[in-house]
Amino acid sequence: MSIVKTVSVSDFKAEFKNQAPLCIDVRTKKEFASFHVEGAINMPLLDLEAFEIRALADLSSAPEKPVYFLCHSGKRAETAAKLMGKKLDLPIWVVEGGTVACIDAGMAILRTKDTISLERQIRIVTGGLVVLGVVLGALVHPAFYGFSALVGCAQMFAGVTGSCVIGTALSRMSWNQAIG
Repeated sequence: MSIVKTVSVSDFKAEFKNQAPLCIDVRTKKEFASFHVEGAINMPLLDLEAFEIRALADLSSAPEKPVYFLCHSGKRAETAAKLMGKKLDLPIWVVEGGTVACIDAGMAILRTKDTISLERQIRIVTGGLVVLGVVLGALVHPAFYGFSALVGCAQMFAGVTGSCVIGTALSRMSWNQAIG
């Protein structure tokens, strides 16, 4: 069992210059395909259990080598690191600020195509659902205001727990899957 620690993006960048560390990006395949830190491996958070056997085999060949997890801004990476930390006896680090911080720090980023990040998709969907509830509440029946309240409660729950049902559903949609 590993202790999960965080690392600043500047220390991560320095580590990258010294050696090629094992860097696991847990964003969706589509997000990863649009841009990622050069040298990162994509293991989407939702598929991490399926990758676990392969990852354990790969990591067992370098037991002292630290494993760095990152995502768009850090939350999914924390979840993945805690999950893998229970299964691995390796130094596990979460890169503070994720890929966005790596871009800001001037790290080498591979860009292939533009896509809307999962976080933005969640904001679009939840905002649309809130507006829909308000419009239906005003035009059809006031009970629809409760729908908007339910969406708001779901987002508060997601913020507190780091588990978002809408995000999970959106990450499984075909437009969030890499082609090829």
